[in-house]
Amino acid sequence: MKKIIIAVIVLALVGFAGYSYRTGKLNFLTSRATTAAQTPESSFTPTEIPTLAGGADKALAHEAWGVFQTYLGFLHKHDISGVKTVTQELSTTCADKAKTAECNKLMDSAYDIGSTFKEADFTHMLFDAKQIILSTSFHTETSDLARALVRQVIYFSRDEKGVPKVLSYTFPNEITYALYDAKDPKVNPAGLDARLRFRVNDRDLDGLPDEVEECSFVGVSASCVKTNADKRDTDGDGWWDGVESFIKR
Repeated sequence: MKKIIIAVIVLALVGFAGYSYRTGKLNFLTSRATTAAQTPESSFTPTEIPTLAGGADKALAHEAWGVFQTYLGFLHKHDISGVKTVTQELSTTCADKAKTAECNKLMDSAYDIGSTFKEADFTHMLFDAKQIILSTSFHTETSDLARALVRQVIYFSRDEKGVPKVLSYTFPNEITYALYDAKDPKVNPAGLDARLRFRVNDRDLDGLPDEVEECSFVGVSASCVKTNADKRDTDGDGWWDGVESFIKR
């Protein structure tokens, strides 16, 4: 099962397992504002990845962060052999020895993005024996065109010993969802924020918002494959729906 994720615009998925990034500028967004009839209550609180606890959970998050830093170090040195030791698998480009120059460019881009992340910002974690999702909290950004909820996310798989392996990560200040008409006098910021909170709701805590799982978001592609928004692992293969799109078959 593959999940087509088009929350806004997915520009690229580059893997060593790699990083993914969505548009980093609000004026490139494609999601339009929902109608007034679709506006949820302003008091709605979305379900999202739990806040990081202390003890063993914090130790696991720190271990995953250490793997991520090791990964970045290998990228910076163009050490593809090292990259292989801390990732799920290489991208098609970097697995092809004839494409070394292209791979090096990808590693430089991935390093430039990942090196801006700060461990202290990643205060949310979801995990089991097979996978880990680390994320920052959502925060609001506004431009002349849109109001958006943004966050940074790092995805890991875990090997048979439970050691984290980098799967993917998002462009800094990932535009997860945005709504246009931020300066429309008929749509105040509080109303937009309420609608944004509704759109990032993730009932089953699998890393995918409900409307992505239900293929109900604005601008949805005909190729979007529905998953169960109330079941973390829709097809029962052990990979959460929000992680599975980064696993090669």
